Amino acid sequence: MIDKISIHNFQSLQDVSLELKPLTVIVGPSSSGKSAFIRALRALAANRRGTDFITHGERTASISAHLTSSDPLRTGTVTLTRSTQTSPNSYTVIPDDPNHPLHPKAEFTKLGGDVPAPVSEFLGIPTEQIALSIAGQFDKPYLL
Repeated sequence: MIDKISIHNFQSLQDVSLELKPLTVIVGPSSSGKSAFIRALRALAANRRGTDFITHGERTASISAHLTSSDPLRTGTVTLTRSTQTSPNSYTVIPDDPNHPLHPKAEFTKLGGDVPAPVSEFLGIPTEQIALSIAGQFDKPYLL
């Protein structure tokens, strides 16, 4: 489960950290960043390409998710970094478990259009032709 999200320079979110519980409700007035927060989660989960979401005047944006799990192979932090500069765009995985095969950290810079398989595995998001569905503000409610 993702228990903490940190977002830096993603659209209107310059420096946001939010601890998540099994049910977290995000409320606020219009233009306060609720939709930008959801877009940041989508960017992390789906390897959003481009740099148009980087806060105006900034050079780098990052989205980090800390996960806790009963499975020690899926506990730690995943970060997606995008830059307008020549520095590489990357995913970084930092497992909490010192015995994890990716310990102390793994960086994936040749991203192409897909999320690297070890990152998907760590996040617990399947890579096999299953579309990740994150409901947006104007989507109709649905139950799984």
